[in-house]
Amino acid sequence: MDIQIARSIREVPDTTWDALTDGNPFQSHAFLLAMEENACVGPESGWYPAHILLREEGDLVAAASAYVKTHSMGEYVYDFSWARAAEQHGIPYYPKLVVASPFSPVAGARLHAKTAQARNELAKRLPDIAKKLGCVGAHVLFLSSAERDSVIEHGAMIREGFQYQWHNQDYQSFDDYLKDLRSRRRKEVRRERRAVAQAGIHVKALLGHELTPDYVREIFRLYESTCQQYSWGRVYLNHAFFEQIVRTIPENIVFFAAYRDEELIAGAFCLRDETKLFGRYWGSKEEIPNLHFETSLYAPIEWAIREGIQTIEPGAGGEHKFPRGFLPTKTYSAHWHFHSGFHDALAEFCVREAHAVDQHIEHLLNEETPFQRK
Repeated sequence: MDIQIARSIREVPDTTWDALTDGNPFQSHAFLLAMEENACVGPESGWYPAHILLREEGDLVAAASAYVKTHSMGEYVYDFSWARAAEQHGIPYYPKLVVASPFSPVAGARLHAKTAQARNELAKRLPDIAKKLGCVGAHVLFLSSAERDSVIEHGAMIREGFQYQWHNQDYQSFDDYLKDLRSRRRKEVRRERRAVAQAGIHVKALLGHELTPDYVREIFRLYESTCQQYSWGRVYLNHAFFEQIVRTIPENIVFFAAYRDEELIAGAFCLRDETKLFGRYWGSKEEIPNLHFETSLYAPIEWAIREGIQTIEPGAGGEHKFPRGFLPTKTYSAHWHFHSGFHDALAEFCVREAHAVDQHIEHLLNEETPFQRK
């Protein structure tokens, strides 16, 4: 099997790439291409495409969307302390090879392959590929649990984290979901939704093909304003990116638009696949109590139940999601550092961190669960 490095996703036909992936929109050819064509990745952002292609007799049998980086921004697996520790000990931490969906903390397959053998071969070669690209480490972010087992066999350390996710328990209506909540939480959700309605605001789910250029312009402005509002925010994406994905993958896009009368005042931009809804970008023109909960959590839950969606993944962080029925769900990333002593120290840290994550999840589920005990 031969390895090739594609400096642009354009070097791979869209049908060939998408045939390998599992339907996750953040790994689709169209999504990655929109990132590149609108300079969201590239020299300006410090995400240099280096997509890995594994071929057998000319046939593409495995692939990974990969980037060479000299920083850790936009990854959502926070290794800034690792980089500082390396610097303090005179050990290089950058450049690094990152296999990821840029700016998207969404779990799923990262090592796409036709067969388990090809996936294993790709995992095996990752460290050598990174070294040949001049990197001092390799990282696979938000990989699937099946891939986690593959990379462990080839020397990767695994870092565990968690996100709050909502899971559909065969609900037939929003009221069915509410019945599963504890009485106090059920009353609070109803009160929060009622307050939004009494403010004269209603939310409508718009699919990608319904989003006019004016809507896309407003979506970008909402995204931009939220990024600029917070000290940790950074505007990674641009208007042209949103225009392109709305045009190229409308079937994967849902926008929860909040109106007062006919005026758009807030919204949550989401992506979807066959079974999951991925919450991504929220913004509002006004500070209205509970509007974020309605637009980003409750309206998506109601829509997901109606559409038969099984899981809502609203992204990283957000402890406010837990009391509203979003439960902690494990995430994984894989890491190699090519300084053996530093790699071993990080691996020990990952073991301790995973234990703390397990304890925290156990406490949340056993002591603070928002759901009725059955």
